Amino acid sequence: MNSRFFIYPYCEAGGKRTFSDEQIRGLYRRMVEDGTAGLVFMGSGIDGEDAFLAVMQSPGTHPYVLFVQGLPAGIVWLNRIQYRWAQMHFCTFREVWGRTAVELGRHVNRTLLEMRDSRGRYCLDMLVGILPARNRLAVSYVRKCFGRITGELPRGVYNPQTGQSEKAYIITLTREGIRNESD
Repeated sequence: MNSRFFIYPYCEAGGKRTFSDEQIRGLYRRMVEDGTAGLVFMGSGIDGEDAFLAVMQSPGTHPYVLFVQGLPAGIVWLNRIQYRWAQMHFCTFREVWGRTAVELGRHVNRTLLEMRDSRGRYCLDMLVGILPARNRLAVSYVRKCFGRITGELPRGVYNPQTGQSEKAYIITLTREGIRNESD
């Protein structure tokens, strides 16, 4: 276990949310300040703090706030969970970009793929992401965090700035892939 990194779920526990609405809106503001919101939410309809909050609180969305040495460092959320895989979305904040973001990403991916249910079974066997092919930094980052490009979608993401759909990569992460890379 890496004590530098902490993954905290955003959920309702005992009738109370683990983070306030304002704290979650603040995560979106950080993405805007860092210049990442446009790429993270390209064509998704998430265009402001309230829309982001609504998605994070929607049934079927499982967000996790990421911390490095006690400070907010990003957010990951899972949705479209089916069978034993989920679609994964992520964003790290500027302060941790570089080596720390890669270490954090690897830690998050291991943690999510190692989660077990009450009977000891793995919850997920695979994480799937769809990234705009033109976002080379994100593609490079995900590959460093054990992701594999396993396919292309010729018109996989919509770019509202150009009014055109663009090529996207399908990225997958598996426990076996993480173990092979870690060895």
